[in-house]
Amino acid sequence: MSTTLLKGHVVIQTDGYNSIEDYTKQSILTSSFSSSLFTISGTGHLELLGLHFDNLNPSSNDPLISISTDSDFPPQLQIEDCEFSQGSDSYSTYSLSNSIISISGGIMKIERTTIENYKFMNGNSLIYIKPDQTSTVTISQTKFTYITQTGAGKGSAINAQLQQDSILKVTDSCTFSNCSTQQSYDCLGGAIYAVVDGSNSQFIVSDLVKFEKCQSFQGGAISVELLNMGTCEVNNVQFKECTVNNDGG
Repeated sequence: MSTTLLKGHVVIQTDGYNSIEDYTKQSILTSSFSSSLFTISGTGHLELLGLHFDNLNPSSNDPLISISTDSDFPPQLQIEDCEFSQGSDSYSTYSLSNSIISISGGIMKIERTTIENYKFMNGNSLIYIKPDQTSTVTISQTKFTYITQTGAGKGSAINAQLQQDSILKVTDSCTFSNCSTQQSYDCLGGAIYAVVDGSNSQFIVSDLVKFEKCQSFQGGAISVELLNMGTCEVNNVQFKECTVNNDGG
């Protein structure tokens, strides 16, 4: 199954979904798939509510979810109260050759979501924000746990190439625990790596975000490169037991 959304507003949710009361999340199992589960472009708007996802075939080069645009009318993705985890058999044996979410222009919001137990290879990160279009990404009340890169790479949880006035905001009690890259010289940002390029491009981490036991060669939790007056704001953030081999915990 592979779905392309070019226009319209589509909501996919677990039966009995309730953002307040307990319910059982419906699983969407995709480990045998080689193509993206969802591709959102044009003016498409997709909401994913109360669902559980795993991963594509480990050898696939496609992201599980892809968002892209080449127009002034951005596609939108909202992920709320979901769970993402690599299948247990896959996690014990394979590193993934693809990101889970790739965005090249558009608006994405992730909130109250748990993301855990992923291993990536070939420089892939769990979330990849590409540089060629304007992306606005907000992540809140979300947990990233045991996200690792097994080869060269930057930012195991998030690799953000923020150009074209792009904004990444990580806020409201997000946690990053045991997120790591390899300990070699070209591996930066255990949890997040960001290049912020241009005066209107922003990277914001604020409001009780916590990084714990993250590690990399440089920037145990976060590594940021600011270019052409790009801005980075870190406010009310906790770093605990994050380690490096070179510069900056």
